[in-house]
Order: sequence, then structure tokens, then C-alpha cells
Amino acid sequence: MSGNLGTRLAAHLLRRTTYGPTRALINSFATKTVTQAVNDLTNIAPVSSKPIDFLTNATWVDNFSVSGVNNEDFLLKTYVGAWWLNNARLDNTILHKMMLFHHQYWITTHEFISSEMYYDYLKLIEYYALGNHKKLAEKMTMNNSMLFYLNGTENGKNNPNQNYAREFLELFTIGKGPQTGPGNYTNYTETDIQQAARVLTGFKAHWNDNTYKDADTNIRCGTPATWDHDIGNKNFTAAFNNTVITGRSTEAGMITELQDFISMVYNQPETARAICRRLYKFFVFPEISAEVETDIIGPLATELKNNNYNLLTTIKRLLMSQHFYDADDSNAADENIGSIIKSPLDLLLGTMRFFSINPPDAVTETELHYHNFWTNTVQDFFLTGCGMPIFMAPNVAGYKPFYQSPDFDKLWFNSSTLVTRYKFPEMLLTNDRLLYWGNFYAQFDPLAWVQNAANCSNPADGNTVVKEMLDYLLPEPFATNSSRFIYFRSILLGNLSLINWQNEWNNYINTGNNSSVKTQLDKLFKAIVYSQEYQCS
Repeated sequence: MSGNLGTRLAAHLLRRTTYGPTRALINSFATKTVTQAVNDLTNIAPVSSKPIDFLTNATWVDNFSVSGVNNEDFLLKTYVGAWWLNNARLDNTILHKMMLFHHQYWITTHEFISSEMYYDYLKLIEYYALGNHKKLAEKMTMNNSMLFYLNGTENGKNNPNQNYAREFLELFTIGKGPQTGPGNYTNYTETDIQQAARVLTGFKAHWNDNTYKDADTNIRCGTPATWDHDIGNKNFTAAFNNTVITGRSTEAGMITELQDFISMVYNQPETARAICRRLYKFFVFPEISAEVETDIIGPLATELKNNNYNLLTTIKRLLMSQHFYDADDSNAADENIGSIIKSPLDLLLGTMRFFSINPPDAVTETELHYHNFWTNTVQDFFLTGCGMPIFMAPNVAGYKPFYQSPDFDKLWFNSSTLVTRYKFPEMLLTNDRLLYWGNFYAQFDPLAWVQNAANCSNPADGNTVVKEMLDYLLPEPFATNSSRFIYFRSILLGNLSLINWQNEWNNYINTGNNSSVKTQLDKLFKAIVYSQEYQCS
């Protein structure tokens, strides 16, 4: 890719790597080269804020069972989610998209853990967002949330539990590959799962103790318990080159066994390919053709493995590639741009960001911010109603639209989720949940929005209003004489001509009577958000 990105490609890059760009951000990135843009996106920083319990106006996540916390822990967990969602809304880097990527492929839920453990899990995937995937595998194995979720803390020498070992190989790292026999696959066998479970015996979670923290991340974690560890040698099959991991009896020895096991898995080229396929499906397109497997996945996987599984270089290469921008063939609009249906999270946060729809203030309206908006409205109502309860995926495979072939992202639409998604723009206009009693706690006024010169250069010109909205909101721009552009303009104008629209706008400016222009702007907003183009990224 040479030259500056321009509006179309800058918007594409930002939609895929953030939770929806603002017009100003698109304009800023349009003047950058692809290298400058991707470098800026991957220049991430740790999140400095912490969740707040509005009843005490203080955080609690640093210490288990801190005194003075008045809310029930099930509510505190939703405030952790609220904190993450608001940070995702404000993030102009790839950080929070990468956190969701890691969550999808290192699934836990906060259902059966404490709010502090939930926070620690999020901080762990934040810490390794663009870091070493191999090291993340080690730390995730000892994460308290994961130890509880997949029964790792119950895996002992006298009663092995294979849950985590199985998912580690099948879903988190190397993947199955073609089946070769009952329970056996190209990349591992049932014997390998059994041996992996033996390696993982004795790692225990800590429910209510702040003492145990990882030396690298300073995040609370589980610890090795030698008394419940299988100290025998672990013998893996030909799928892993008949590797033998020597059994050990000390805490340091248990960590060494774990590291040997992870190195064994990550030494397999297929592990790198599996990770790169997931990156491709998440950021580029849900399906991988034979050509993409050869031309894109193969080279990325080689680079990832050669760099010891440090993600940053590989992600930058993918986002800088001509393929990512549909620029690797003669048709620059037939593959990736606009090819992914937005998740409910992308739809919600992207709409809020672009149209400057802000939640109640986190400092001056703490209860409305954490409890009423992000918890009751967004998490419990909107995201759950749209089929994406955040950090509460239905099973260990994650959210179906990210992995379930052949429909993939089309699965965001079904009879259960469609109504909530469809009513979304009307909810924003009315500040009413419509399908459930209560306010939405975030309202949009299109009239006020177009009056801001930063959003619309000339609201008296109907063509300008429509063009400037569509050019920034939809994946592909429309010519002003195209049928789709004319359709959206007809929504704005109704029975008016362009001259009539100008007259109505000038009348509003002179008299304050907004009845005509506000009604039509509301209709245009709904038409755009309803449109199939807007639903895609």
C-alpha cells in the first residue's frame, strides 16, 4: 500500500480495529500512510482507570472482600463489565478489539467467579493484547477465572479432570485437524489429552486471597500445589514427536512442566497457523479460501512462529497487507471491505461514537453511568437481547458468529435477536427501551448533531447532509446519482425538493420551528442505521 489511506480505507481500518471511529478520527487517519496508521493503532497503553462501586464511589477490585463495598458481588461484576465497555467506547487503538479477540479464544465467563477475578481476567488479556501468545497460554493456565471455569483447580493426581487440557488443544491453541480415528485427530489424540491433564494436575485457584500474584504481570493467580501433582513422566504420541515431559515434584518443577508442555504445543507449525486463521477470521473475513490459506495464512504463521509467537509484528503485517484493503486484485470492492456483519457490540459502540451519543457521566452521575446505563440497559437488555452477553458466552467455544460455519456473522440475526437490534435506532431517538420498561439513558438528537460544523458542513443542502453521513458511515461510498444515494436523500427530503429543504432549514434557523426538519432527520438516521450497508463493517 502506497500513499495516504484516504477516507474509505481509513474508515475500513478503524471499523475493524476499534469499536467504530468518529468522523474526526477518520479524517485524521485518512492523511496517514498505512504504516503510520497501523503504528498508531498498535501503540497501546495500559488502562489506568478502575471500576467504581457507585454506592461508595470507590473501587474495590484491588483487594478481595474489601470492607465498605455495599453492592452485592453479582452487581459488582456488571460494574466491571461497565468499566470495560466504557473504555472500549473511548479507545482509539486496537487494544479493546484485541481483548475481545483473546476472550473469544480463551473463553471464561464471570458467572461462577468473583468480581475481582473477573477484573483480573480482563487485565490479563489486556496485558498480553499485542504480546506473546505463548506466554499468555502459560499465564491463562494459572488464571483464577480459568482455573474455576474449566475445572483446572479440581484436576488432581488421584482424580484427573481433562476439561482444560481438552479445550487447550482443541479451542485455545493447535485445534483438531482432520479426524483420524475415534477420538483422535491429526494434531492430537485422546492419549495426548490424558497426558496433558497429568501435566496440569495440582494447579489451584485462590478465591479470596490477595497474596498470590504473577511475578511478570502482578495480577493475582493460582499456584502449584505439589501434594496434588502427578510427578510421573508424561508420554505424548507421534502427533507431538513422542515427546516425554519429565515429571517433577517441586513448585518450580511444576511450572517447568507447564512451560515444557506449552513449548511442545507451540513448536508445532499448525499452532501458529491456527492462531493466524483466527486473526484472519476476526479482522478480515470469516471464511478462508485455499488461496488465502496459501498466500496469507502460511506466511503469517511462519512469521509468528519465527518471532516466538509475539503477536504485534504479525498483526501489523496483516493490517498493512494489500489483501486487507481489497487491493491485491483488479476489483477493489469485492472481498473484504464491508464483508463482516457488525456484532451487537460494534453496532452499539460504533453508533454512539460516531454520533457523539454519550452515556451519563461516570463522575457526576455515577449510578446512572454504571448501574442504569451500562448494566441495566446495555449489558442486561441490549447486548443480551442481541445475543452477545458480554464476557458471558454461551459455552467454551465462545460466540457462535465468530466460529460457526457456514453462517458465521449472519448468526447475529435470528428470531430472538432481530427485534432488539432492529429497534435500536428508535430507542436512541426516544430514550426509551421500547421492548422493556424504562429509559435507554442515552438519547440522540440528529437536528443538534447536523448543526455542529464538525459533523455537517452545510445542513441547508440536502445533498451535503446525506453525502457526508453516508461517506463516513457506510463501507462503500455512493455516487450522488446512484439509486441508493437517491433513496437515502428521498428519506431526508420526503415530499420536499432540495430548494424546499433549504427553505425549511432557513425557516428553522430564523424562527426556531424545527417540526419539519427534525422529523426528516430522525427518519434519515433510522434509515441509515437500519440499512444493510450500515449493519456491515
